[in-house]
Amino acid sequence: MTGLVPTFQLLKPPLQIFVLLYWGALCIIHLRNSGNRTRLPINTGSKNRDPGMFTLFRLILGAAFFAAPLLLLREWLGLESVLLALCLLLFYPWWTARHIAIPLGMPRLAYALTVFNGIEWWNDKPEGPVAAAAWCLSRKRTATEQAITWAEKHLDPARPLRASTVAAHAMLAASRGQLLEARTLFEGMMLLDGRTAPEAIWRLCFEWLTTDAAARGDWTAVRRLTRHHLAPRVSTLILLARVAQRPPGTRKASIFEVFLSRVPFPSPDLTPIFSEVPISSQSRAGELKAIVEQWENKFADERLRQHLSLRAAALGGGDAGAALNQLRQLVQSDLTESISVAVQNGETISEESPLLKAALNSGRRKLLSELSERVARMDERRRRDRALPAIDEWKEFLALHRTYSLLCAQGDRSGSGTAFYTMCARLNAFAVWLLDQKNEKAIANAIFRFLVSEAERNKSPDREIISRNAKVSLGKSH
Repeated sequence: MTGLVPTFQLLKPPLQIFVLLYWGALCIIHLRNSGNRTRLPINTGSKNRDPGMFTLFRLILGAAFFAAPLLLLREWLGLESVLLALCLLLFYPWWTARHIAIPLGMPRLAYALTVFNGIEWWNDKPEGPVAAAAWCLSRKRTATEQAITWAEKHLDPARPLRASTVAAHAMLAASRGQLLEARTLFEGMMLLDGRTAPEAIWRLCFEWLTTDAAARGDWTAVRRLTRHHLAPRVSTLILLARVAQRPPGTRKASIFEVFLSRVPFPSPDLTPIFSEVPISSQSRAGELKAIVEQWENKFADERLRQHLSLRAAALGGGDAGAALNQLRQLVQSDLTESISVAVQNGETISEESPLLKAALNSGRRKLLSELSERVARMDERRRRDRALPAIDEWKEFLALHRTYSLLCAQGDRSGSGTAFYTMCARLNAFAVWLLDQKNEKAIANAIFRFLVSEAERNKSPDREIISRNAKVSLGKSH
């Protein structure tokens, strides 16, 4: 580096201007990257790696960046081009991994490049690199179990959970073709604090979820995901959000319109992009109501009862009323599952029909029993001081959260209050145990924030205590 100025003076004036512009661009990029460090992910207890060799290699790359234009003096244009290309690819390793290694199906290279990434990934290794390798494998139609196991073995089950941990396991599930588990884990990431992973991990999460929802034709989920406060404003999400808000039956968009839809900053106003659209197809709740009305008419049909009585007499005995009640129980059981699906889609189920009301009550009792069992198992692990691996504890909480959400979504105010007080004290104690004894800050914080929101909704006197727990769980001072 000491010979830069004398060598620079030997260049011709046009080349000196070019080199000055080049160095200026490097300085602007460096200042921009330094400004982004204010949004670095927080540490949740993971042991940091020694930055010595990493820093040294980055300094060598920086020196090569500044010295590369001076090769023009010797007219080594071929060597200069190769050196610049290599420096650029290694100086921005995540860009290289995302746009080159992953599309080309090179999981080991994607892993190595992500390992080499900058300070913003420092607390997310090896989970971030494993997520990149698994993403690469999930794009292959013939990903081998050996390759998936190679990526999975780099995960350390003893490390505290972060959002990147969940993303890594989600991508590993997707690479195995387990899309439902991948979808559940990615959606569960949204319960975590947004600062527990770099922005690239959140982009991976939301792009995977929105493209998966679009592939399934679930445009309601696309609109919900693109409106989430953690969703990045990137071209893929903007395009899918605009597709989701197009009314059914409109003409196909032109290539130019599709191109404009992918522009990340078309307008500062997001309202037209994420606006609601009318649902043209009949809702599941409406279909259920029509089906239930038909069954109610059948059960109330006196001719059917007489027909069953005659058949029972011809067969030598039997109770027609008992047969109808048994059939009613079977229909009620099937309705309970269909109601759960409708409730998950945000629909409201009317209780006007006795059959629907009975099915709703049966489903609520089942969900409340399941919630109590899950909380009891978590409390038992706390009392015995036997924690599951971090990802398994997270899956247990996701299952509990899903059960509680389904119970609350069914519209029974007293039932949701009972569910909250069933779990509040023991779940709070469980989160405190995870925080103090197991150093699982991210999981504990997610549980505390969940309890805070529900305590506010149920006007619980414990909401101040839980709120303080949530603030200190990730080292917040405010």
